[in-house]
Amino acid sequence: MDEQHSTIFLEDNDSYDRLLEKCEIARTQMREYEEERIILDELSSDLETWRERRGDPYLSEYSPKEHMALWVILGVRKKEVTEERIRRILRILKLPENRVLTVRRYGASTEYIIPKNGTERRLIERQNKVEAVRSKYMKEITRVLRKVDRHAYADIILNDDGKPVRLAIHVYRNVEPEEDDRKQKVVSHMVASGFKVESSYLGVSGLKTSDLNGTEGIKEMSSIVSEMMSDWKLI
Repeated sequence: MDEQHSTIFLEDNDSYDRLLEKCEIARTQMREYEEERIILDELSSDLETWRERRGDPYLSEYSPKEHMALWVILGVRKKEVTEERIRRILRILKLPENRVLTVRRYGASTEYIIPKNGTERRLIERQNKVEAVRSKYMKEITRVLRKVDRHAYADIILNDDGKPVRLAIHVYRNVEPEEDDRKQKVVSHMVASGFKVESSYLGVSGLKTSDLNGTEGIKEMSSIVSEMMSDWKLI
């Protein structure tokens, strides 16, 4: 790891600007040293875990180096070291970080998976591409929904090519069992606003869907959401 850093010398004839430059280089290297320490500490802990659980059938699914790469990526807090930096250091350490795929889903925790074979890897990579498109839609849809009802939420379904095919908007109102009049009012308002209603013991939920033709862009999707919620009011 030391080969990734350089030694900084201060010279008597260094100008003020040159000193500032060297100080910035030093700060950067100190930050990188700390990131490397965090990763190496995690790796040391993971190696100990490997030794203790060597007989675990789970560990036979992947090679020791694959497990180390997966566990380090999982174990290091991304607020302390970015995933990109973690992967770079793992490459320097000759650990197969490229075998670990990142799976991000809008509104869900990030997952890290080692595909069992090439077919599974291609499937995950294709799903990641579709999810990246879906996330862009969901961010805009959520932004528009929050202006109308911060408790409403939506979901958009895309086909295998990442084209939108269906949009669903959900609303919910908590209603106490003894509030019969209010429950009826909420149900009536949801029905009048075009929602399919389901009533439960503690509340009322509504669902409204819209079939899409696959050509809708982000801006057009905003208009669709606004239109679907045009009759909805907070009650």
